Amino acid sequence: MTYLQLQHDFSVVLAALGLQKAGIIGHSDGGIVALRLAASLDVQPELVIAVGAHWALPENDPARQIYQTITLEKWHEIFGDQISVYNAENPQPDFGKLFTAAMHMWLGCDADAYPGASVKNIQCPLLVVHGGDDMLVSRQQGFELTEQVKSARLLNLPFAKHTLLEDMPERVFPFLRDFMNRVTA
Repeated sequence: MTYLQLQHDFSVVLAALGLQKAGIIGHSDGGIVALRLAASLDVQPELVIAVGAHWALPENDPARQIYQTITLEKWHEIFGDQISVYNAENPQPDFGKLFTAAMHMWLGCDADAYPGASVKNIQCPLLVVHGGDDMLVSRQQGFELTEQVKSARLLNLPFAKHTLLEDMPERVFPFLRDFMNRVTA
């Protein structure tokens, strides 16, 4: 499992559904995949909204240190309900294997990982959404991504965490709707 593989998978799904000009909203890993898709130019989305997403993960990024300290046991303690859902929905669940693959993906540094400098290829309107209290993605990440992409806008929501879409949809969705209405009008 890599961000490149997820990008390819998503590209195939969009093609199969005939959604080559769709708008894409991605949160966290989904935002990274959305950035990769738009930067690849394989798909030409109408717009991209990347929420709590890294565009690069340098060696000194605090998120890298967080990822390196997460263990399978800690994940069970924090996200036990998610693991139960995963186990119930999969005919041959192996959460340990999934966890190891995700850790490798999050810590990746090669061309299969984060989009990096390729984000400069993004030609569609981009809204970078950042929570002011996001423990994984720094304000600097959001600002730098916005600076890299010509058509990008930054929405920084004070006091919002990485899970801002779940925590405060009533505060976030009006901004997303406004962005979508402005760029598709």
